[in-house]
Amino acid sequence: MRVALGGIFGALPAGDGGAGTARGVADTPEGRQATVRAREHLPRYHEQLAKRGARPVRVEWRFTMPVGAHTVRGRVDRIDRHPSGGFQLVDYKTGSPPRGAGVGDESMVLALYIAAATEGRQVKVQGARLEFVLDGDARQFDPDPAELAESMEEVRVLADGISLERFDPTPGWHCRSCEFALLCPAQDR
Repeated sequence: MRVALGGIFGALPAGDGGAGTARGVADTPEGRQATVRAREHLPRYHEQLAKRGARPVRVEWRFTMPVGAHTVRGRVDRIDRHPSGGFQLVDYKTGSPPRGAGVGDESMVLALYIAAATEGRQVKVQGARLEFVLDGDARQFDPDPAELAESMEEVRVLADGISLERFDPTPGWHCRSCEFALLCPAQDR
């Protein structure tokens, strides 16, 4: 995604050293299909960004933050300057938007991004957005302080469970590419 959007936006500064680009992915059937879809849909996405006046100031911003006894690392796809001041965090999605209104299961991730961007910094974050780049949909996420605290508690509980190896598998479409499929108790052998 970064390579395709970089060609549209030009040279955007990468966050904290940048992530680099995985080479060889484009040579797979999935990579070729993704390239075709990106060439078809990204120009329209770029037009929408220009009409909206999006002003990206950073891409692939890496963060590290403490959550309870754990250290969580992540990367925010894009940070835009918000028209009313401060910044808006953007998470790209290539799949379909969740049914109904809202951000669905992504609220915890977006809350983590907001907490990482504001913790220990004097940064005004004006919420976060999921941008579904292949279909033009976008979903805004503006949690109040109580919702943000609740989401961060969920992150802490999940991290505690993972560190104690107490977590239940959640079989689904993502199992096809899971690195732990051979070890998963939910997989038929």
